[in-house]
Formats: sequence, C-alpha cells, structure tokens
Amino acid sequence: MKKKVLIVIVISMLVFLSNKKEIKANSMKNDISNIAYEFDYPLLESIGEVVSGGSVEISGKQNHLYKVFSNRETALENLKTQETDALEYIAKKGHFDELTHSNYMQYYSELMQIEYEEIKKTMSTNSYNVLLQFFDIYENDDCNERIIKTMQNNSLNQSQKEEVLAYELPYYDNAVVDYFSNHHSIENRSFNVTNANTYAYANAGNTSSSTYGYVYSSDGNPADCANFASQILIAGGESMVNTFPNVYSGWWHVNLVVEHKYSRSWSFAPTFATYHSSSSFATRTYSTFTSKLQGGSFIAFDKGNDGSYDHIAYVTSVNNFMSGGYYDHNIAQHSPNYYNSASYSMWPSLEDGVCWFLVIRGGK
Repeated sequence: MKKKVLIVIVISMLVFLSNKKEIKANSMKNDISNIAYEFDYPLLESIGEVVSGGSVEISGKQNHLYKVFSNRETALENLKTQETDALEYIAKKGHFDELTHSNYMQYYSELMQIEYEEIKKTMSTNSYNVLLQFFDIYENDDCNERIIKTMQNNSLNQSQKEEVLAYELPYYDNAVVDYFSNHHSIENRSFNVTNANTYAYANAGNTSSSTYGYVYSSDGNPADCANFASQILIAGGESMVNTFPNVYSGWWHVNLVVEHKYSRSWSFAPTFATYHSSSSFATRTYSTFTSKLQGGSFIAFDKGNDGSYDHIAYVTSVNNFMSGGYYDHNIAQHSPNYYNSASYSMWPSLEDGVCWFLVIRGGK
C-alpha cells in the first residue's frame, strides 16, 4: 500500500513539474512573441523595405529566420546618402574608411559605445535611432547564413543541432522557447540585491578584470555587457551552471590564467537574456517598461525588433516619475561602462517601438 501511495505521489510530482514547464514556456512565448515579430519599421521606410528572412523546420515546427532588407546593397547606399553627417562622425571617431559591407560591424560597434551626452552633441536622436535599427537589420543576412550552416552541419546530431540553434535563432521562435524552458535554473533563485549593488557600484567603470576578463567583439570593440551582468548575478548569490567546455550549455566562466573561457549565456547578450528569461516581461513602451522595474532587475532591449537582444544592463534602484513620462532608475552596465541615472543614459533616448525587456525581476 505504501509503495502504491509513493508511486502516485511521484507521478503527481512529475505531472506537476511537466505542467509547470509547459506553463512557463507558454508564458515566455506569449509575453515575447506577441510584440516582437510584427513591426512596420517607420524609421527605415526611406532606407529600405524590411521583409521576412524565411523559416526553417525543426522537430516538425516552423521557426522564423531573422528579418532582412529586401535589397541589402540599396539599403546601405540609401543610409550613406541620408545619414552622411552621423556616419562621418563615427568614421572620424573610429578612424574608419567609408562605410562598406566589409566594415559595417566596425561602425555598428563604435555606435554602441557612444554615450548619451556625446550623442546629444554629435547627432540627432532620430539619426541615432535610424543607425541602430539599420545595423540591427543589416547584420541579419549573416546571422541567417550561420543558422543555415548549422542546419546543414552533418557532424552534429539532431540533439546537438537543436542545442546550437537555440542560441542562434530569434528569441520568439518555438525551438528557442522550448529549449530554454528546460535548460536554465534561475527561476527560483535567492538573490541578494545589496551585495549585487555593491559589486555593480564598484565595477561599473572598470575596463578590465583579472577575475573575469573583459569581452571584446571580433573587431576589437568592447562587448562586455553580458559578462558584467553575469558577474553581478554571481555577486548577488547566483551559482554557475558549469558545463565547461561546452559553450552552448550551462552558464559559466572559467579562468585558465592565460585566457578566460565563457559559455555563450555568460558573455553574449542575446543568450544571457534568453537563458535567464523565465520571468521576462516585454513591451514596446518605455513608460510601461520602467513601471515594472525594481532594484535588482536585469534589463535588455531589441532595438530592431528582429528577435535578438542587443544589450544587457542592471538596475540598482528605481527613482521618481519623470516629466518625460517614465520612472527614472539607476543603471550599472558595461559597453559603454557607467553607473548613472537612466535620465543621463541612452536608454530613454531610444524611441517607443523598440522592444524593452525585463529579463530578471528584481526585489527577490
């Protein structure tokens, strides 16, 4: 009799956990996909038409590829004609040749490093937002090419392909939501906001760390936002999920003395956000977004509404309601490195229409 009762209890627990995962996956999918895919791109109307990049089938389900320009070359030429002054400023700042397909990532990376006060002095807010959205869409042909290569990689079995694709596809795709609803461990965390804030205050301005290293993009520009966010999580009491050397699994950093190794979920903004987004909230309105924030929150945005998180930051505290129609909040972040009020950062300057995300809710 006791064995029967025990079996019933175990089965009930398994059913409960299975239902919980399904509810969690559906919640993630509904919160994100409802706002992310359909978007008209008014800022890019005179630059080029943004269209579907197609789809791929994974485990019997269709998954979107990233949105692209219908004519990539024409879009690039239109941008150069319409945003001459802003592009010339970036070229001068980074010592770049004229913008071409071969060096666009240099321009994109340099643009992401420009701080708010510099933006106000050097270009219009509209130009800044046009450039951000343009590069976010322009790079997607390259992203889609990587996805197709993964699909065609015969050295990977189906399970391995699904693991890699979960890190490469748009965050609202079935394959991504299904995979990460079963492969992260942040939901029931115990997080010490005070300890996290102390670390964030002390290290927001640092450009190097002997313990964790500093991440740079392939073209040599700073790309440390997710690495710094991961450090803050550790400072707040979160434990690594160490599956080294598999970069497509877990959430980890390993200091090998001669070099630092990271999982993609540790050091890469899109996968940090996807890995930790069990409690995510998404909106296209900045005022609504800020109304959900608490100290201890991790936040992100997708400036091109294309299905890839572009930047991660940490909120230490929430302040007064501002005349601009949003709640001010203090942000600690890297790339660019600063600790400051949001009112003196680039965050409020991004126009409504950008997808804003509360990746991890604070206050726990």
